[in-house]
Amino acid sequence: MKYTSKKLLGSIIDLNVTFTTEEFSPLYNQHFEDAIKEVELKGFRKGQAPREMAEKYLDKEKVFEAAAHQLIRSSLDSISEENDWTIIDSPKIELLEPAALGKNGFGYNAKIVVFPEVKIGNYKKLAQKRRLFNYSNSQYFSIK
Repeated sequence: MKYTSKKLLGSIIDLNVTFTTEEFSPLYNQHFEDAIKEVELKGFRKGQAPREMAEKYLDKEKVFEAAAHQLIRSSLDSISEENDWTIIDSPKIELLEPAALGKNGFGYNAKIVVFPEVKIGNYKKLAQKRRLFNYSNSQYFSIK
């Protein structure tokens, strides 16, 4: 996984994350196998249809979305932990076109809102010195 981050206005961060085929393929294959086990075809028990027949009825776009969702979630968690960011809003995610990545790979852009960084200045310098006044009771209370 490779990523670049750019700080935008306020506490918004623009992330560009890319994965190689070696990182994305095992996860996609795992979700593909799980989806094949759930395919129901007439004349076969659930998950027992021949692979070639089950692949024809499988929605590969849903499999891709499930694998991408899991990869995006885990990568955002690891990136935010690595940079000590606290994400306070749901990220705006755009998948990158395959043409932008070359033939292989997977990538996305994300705009995340993180907890703002607070820098405390020298607040002790602002404190005023106390002046001690010596008052006697006779200045305030006079009995006549």
